[in-house]
Amino acid sequence: MQTARFFTITFAGCPVRGNVLRLNVDLCAIFCFDSLEPGTVQWDCKLESSEIQGEQVLLRFAGEKTAVADIVIGSDGANSRLRELVTPVQPQYVGVSLVEGLVPAAKQTIPELWDLLAGSALIALGSERTIGIGTKPDGSVLLYAGLKTEDRVVRQSLEEAVEPDQRVGWFHANFKGWSDLWEPLFREAISMVWRPLLVVPMDQPWKSKPNVTLIGDAAHVMPPYAGEGVNMAMLDALVLSRLLLSEESASKAIAAYEAEMFARMRRMTADTMVNTEMFYAPDACERVVALFRSFGGNEAVLPASEA
Repeated sequence: MQTARFFTITFAGCPVRGNVLRLNVDLCAIFCFDSLEPGTVQWDCKLESSEIQGEQVLLRFAGEKTAVADIVIGSDGANSRLRELVTPVQPQYVGVSLVEGLVPAAKQTIPELWDLLAGSALIALGSERTIGIGTKPDGSVLLYAGLKTEDRVVRQSLEEAVEPDQRVGWFHANFKGWSDLWEPLFREAISMVWRPLLVVPMDQPWKSKPNVTLIGDAAHVMPPYAGEGVNMAMLDALVLSRLLLSEESASKAIAAYEAEMFARMRRMTADTMVNTEMFYAPDACERVVALFRSFGGNEAVLPASEA
């Protein structure tokens, strides 16, 4: 079998650093929700449609629930239902999809890869494919297997692979030349979800609405290869909240926020798309390793010569 040359890049070099940077989502949720008045967060409200009615916005939820708001901020992700109220421009598929999986009790189920990770994260590249894995505080490992594809059969065959042996077979069929080292990820994962990567056009600015706007992926979804998605979302929230408190009207605050957000989004989207092309290029190994070495500090680690 022909082997595919690859590099593995480890992020950390110090296992403690990897653990320190991880946030406990449950604790964060408790901290945030405990600081709010009871009833502030309404659960089980799936937005189905929305409509601007003068100076207010009508929201229609599943189960015939409705709400009327003075200001609506959509943070409902890449498949935002509020986005259609703001702009007709929809996210586009970039030609790359990720398979997301979770391997529980990884020290016992995938010991070789667990030792290779050493509490950190790594990414392997080759043949227009990527495999990225990282440890979680509960001892599980999160998997993202990426591939360039426009073939619907590739997704269909994954979704039909319900048994471990079927998922392993899917891996070998779609990651030809990759080592059996990665096979346990597909055998031991308790779930595997197909996630097509989307991006909104860099020249997407919409006409500002006085009482509706978007933040995060709802506004500017992009692939993860610049590592800026969460940063952008948090900065969106910070900029918008400050402007809502300082401007004389909500409409002026939203317009000012969107002008700043669009300029920032164009830069980040451009960087992200350059990196996306690089990660799935024929010479991805050399280019990505050179990129990480250019950052200084720990050099990329090259632990193997075949994938």
